[in-house]
Amino acid sequence: MTVTAIVSSVLILALAGCSRSTRRPNAEHPYPFAERIPPQPPWTTDFASGAFTFPLTSADAEEILVRTKILALGQMPPKRQVLAFNVLLDQPDALGRFRRLAVTGESAGRLYALAALTMLSPEEASGLARTMAESSDEVMLYDSDVVSTVSPRTAVALVVERRVGEECRRLRDSADQYFRKLPYTTLSTSGVNRPK
Repeated sequence: MTVTAIVSSVLILALAGCSRSTRRPNAEHPYPFAERIPPQPPWTTDFASGAFTFPLTSADAEEILVRTKILALGQMPPKRQVLAFNVLLDQPDALGRFRRLAVTGESAGRLYALAALTMLSPEEASGLARTMAESSDEVMLYDSDVVSTVSPRTAVALVVERRVGEECRRLRDSADQYFRKLPYTTLSTSGVNRPK
């Protein structure tokens, strides 16, 4: 047998072996793991994550705080809930709006109402804090870039002890600057680009 014949035989056997190893057991789904799409992070599907006009109207700000399911704090990135909180707090009827939010909002929205009432009406805030601490609804907390679920008692303590209302006030300018630059934010108050 010549060297050429030996090399040819080895090459044929090697190619035959390789062709068997590339067969896929399931031709329809060669990579079943690719079919599994991970769920979206919860903060990306919250109402506050929609596209809104800039500056926020007071109606949009109130709706954001009523419908949000996330107590969003911190700056990584700045949170639209903080922007909405400040828009409402700047209104001449802020106390009435936050009182209404304390009744109509989701748990997270009620926590923003607690933060505002702590600044505007401490007696009302302490009553709301007691009521909310007894709730059974867990709250999603998005603090800077950390997401967790906390008990109502923990959420109330965080809002009061951390002075979330004052913190949101300190973050007002950075939130304004951040949302002013977003590409999907229109610089009008016509209501375009509102989420459904």
